[in-house]
This record gives sequence, structure tokens and C-alpha cells, in this order.
Amino acid sequence: MRLVLAMSCAAALCACAGSGGRVETLSRAPSRAYARLAVAGVSAPGALGGEDLPRALAAALSDRFEAAAAADADSVVSSAELGLSGASPGMLAELRRATGAEAVVFGALTRRADALELTVLDARTGDLVLRVRVRPQGEAFGSAREAAAAGAAALAPLASGRRGKAVTPEPDELPPP
Repeated sequence: MRLVLAMSCAAALCACAGSGGRVETLSRAPSRAYARLAVAGVSAPGALGGEDLPRALAAALSDRFEAAAAADADSVVSSAELGLSGASPGMLAELRRATGAEAVVFGALTRRADALELTVLDARTGDLVLRVRVRPQGEAFGSAREAAAAGAAALAPLASGRRGKAVTPEPDELPPP
């Protein structure tokens, strides 16, 4: 009996150990669910495993969302403009046109890779949808893929369950630049 109890406890601990690190929700607005995301302006000081973090995050999001790295889109918005500080209505309209995104993910990985902060804006209105800080299970993320997997798990609550269905874009209130 004790052996069964000990094995059950060990299995539970192993299951918990496999989950990602801690997610701190810094801000969450009541919002609708999203099917399409664009990943733009995820900065990582220094290369983390030599991988591109925005592309890794877009790939990690692809099981729940239609996701694309904004840098891969046919867009007139330069990569220098793809930061949260430059998120103008015109830039969001251009990203919406180029990617079909309903929301845009911006983020930053700390220099020591001990936290990934993600901010999600509604691509049509520019409203803040979600802001989270994701910390690794250990002291730091070991690779861009590991950070992206943790970030994707933190963004999962935004999923609409409509993945794969065509969504008719709503008319833009502002014309693209």
C-alpha cells in the first residue's frame, strides 16, 4: 500500500516537473477569442541558442492558432518598426493586411533569459488584450524553442477553437499607411 502511494506521489511530482515555469498575468482585458496571431517585435538580447525567437514562438503557437512571424510576411513595415513602442494604428493595419492577424504579439526576453514578457494587442483596435511574464522552471531558458514553448502555453487562453476556419476580416477603420 505504501509503495502504491509513494509511486502515485512520484508520478504526480514528475507530471508537475514537466510543466513550464511560472506565468504572471500582469494585465488582462476582457476580450474575444482569437484564431490568428502575428508575432512581431519579440526581442532577445544576444542569440539564445542561435535561433530566431519570433519564428520559434510562431511555430510553437501553431498548434492552437494560425500564427506567423511578422518578419516573414509580405509587408512594407520594416523590422525596425515592429516594436511595441511603435505600435501605431497604421502599423497594426499593415500587419493585419499582410498576415490576416486578429491580434499581434510583442515581447522581450531578458538579457539573462530568466523571463519572457509578452504583450498582445488587438490588431484592429490596438487595445491591450493580455500582458504576461513567463519565467522558466529553472534559472533561465536554455533555448529559443524552450522560451517559445513557455510563451505559447501562456498565450493558450486566447485561443478561439476556430483554428483552420476562414475568418472574414472586418473592414478597417483606418486605411493602411
